[in-house]
Amino acid sequence: MASQDEIFETYQREYETLVGSIQAKITALADPSATPATQRPRVVNQAKRELEEVDEILGQMDVELASLPAMARSRLTPRVRTLRDQTKRLQAELQKAAASAGAGGHAADRDALLGTTYGTLEAGGGAGAAPDARGRLVSQTNRLENGTRQLEEVNALALETEAGAYETLEHLSRQREQLERTRDTMTGVNGWIAKSQGLLKSMQRHLATNRLITWMIVILLVILILVVIFLKWG
Repeated sequence: MASQDEIFETYQREYETLVGSIQAKITALADPSATPATQRPRVVNQAKRELEEVDEILGQMDVELASLPAMARSRLTPRVRTLRDQTKRLQAELQKAAASAGAGGHAADRDALLGTTYGTLEAGGGAGAAPDARGRLVSQTNRLENGTRQLEEVNALALETEAGAYETLEHLSRQREQLERTRDTMTGVNGWIAKSQGLLKSMQRHLATNRLITWMIVILLVILILVVIFLKWG
């Protein structure tokens, strides 16, 4: 039992290390001064890779749980369930931070573009340059807004797909637990059946012995009766 606890402690230390790193990245994404806009996509990708490693560790814990006796499994299952719930909350925080980081990056790009366009307008001067510059400005702004909406839609679809995948995994995990409990119940039933079969065989042996003794007594009585008849009438 100590070795099983040590294995789970090792998994949990790796889990906590990765969770700490992910939380640090989420905090950095929430602070624009800590993470420049150009570095935010890289930080988000790193956090997502670490979150995948967290899922792998939880999967390894599930595999270890499946190989444990029922008593040890019932003791360690709540711990794994708590870690999985914490992972879901961490995933939601990362998704929120990633969406915020993406929105901040788009705003920075738009501000840069607007600043460049206004600079061109001021440098060009004149009434003839103003309408063309204003038209380009409107066109570029519309393209940016359309691109931003498309990215937001794709991001929302990805979040919904990911949430559905996690719900499916959780459902499969519950089904596996039910199958394991059924298997344990069947193992107990098989044990009782084996004991019942042994008891029936023992009763059959006793019954055969009693039948043999009864026949021996009957034969002995017949012999005694014949002897008495012979002695009396012989």
